Amino acid sequence: IMRLRGRRTEVVELGEHALLPGFIDAHGHLTATAAMNQYANLAAPPVGGVHSIAELQETLRQFIRQRGIAPGQWVIGMGYDDSQLAEHRHPTRDELDAVANDRPILIVHVSGHFSVANSTLLAQRQIDATTADPAGGVIRRRSGSSEPNGVLEENAHMAMFAAVPKPDLEGSLKNLSGALRYYASMGITTVQDGGTMRDTLALLREAASRRQLDLDVVAYRFWTPVGAAFPDELPYGIYQGRLKLGGVKLILDGAPQGRTAYLSQPYAVPPAGQPASYRGYPSLPEGAVGKALHEALQRGVPLLAHANGDAAA
Repeated sequence: IMRLRGRRTEVVELGEHALLPGFIDAHGHLTATAAMNQYANLAAPPVGGVHSIAELQETLRQFIRQRGIAPGQWVIGMGYDDSQLAEHRHPTRDELDAVANDRPILIVHVSGHFSVANSTLLAQRQIDATTADPAGGVIRRRSGSSEPNGVLEENAHMAMFAAVPKPDLEGSLKNLSGALRYYASMGITTVQDGGTMRDTLALLREAASRRQLDLDVVAYRFWTPVGAAFPDELPYGIYQGRLKLGGVKLILDGAPQGRTAYLSQPYAVPPAGQPASYRGYPSLPEGAVGKALHEALQRGVPLLAHANGDAAA
């Protein structure tokens, strides 16, 4: 290689260090990472320091004080893990009410497939005892009652999370730059944004037009609802300002952590209130999946599918 050295060649002595090619992110969520870096860290060690519901509550209180979150403004926490909490269960709306009942509070599970809302937020989104479970989702209820206990599964969670207020454009671009620096620090030079929504694709396009994408970004457009017009805001497979629309993405089921992954055999231990025959459930009906595959194949567009359980796969 040294025979190719010219006058402008920079030679760096690495000593005992190794030089590796840049890593390509095969399954990631760039715009979600950019947003979640601004939320309260409710993860268990080593990612966070939350061991119990009491510590989760105190972390949220400190977050509210440190960020100066005023009454009426949303409080968002990320990464709690019921299996790592001392209580081995999800927190409830009442326990979030004890943190603050004058602010909407939403905390998101480590899997990204569950969340818990406090009473203020449930009332704001008009979720009560008369609200039916959405298709592909569950609103968990208080024992012996139809009143929601605050825990939202799958599509019920997705609908709530979609309502989280977004920062303005400049704030979103700043968060995106921070996420790209984080990826780069790990040696990743091509980043995936799996499940890109219309608004997050617009953000990525704006960053690309401003030449603010320091890494290559491959976005997979989240197709929802399946059956709607095929997402075609950009041509597929072509980089424009370091941004490429790589294909479309479907969510076929949930997460094994919350026992919402769709299995062919019953779970050894079903969630509370579920029968012994419980196998989880699909997020999309089989016919919709077949239709999506057919349309993507017709267009020659790659399709990614989130499928945790063997029945979903």
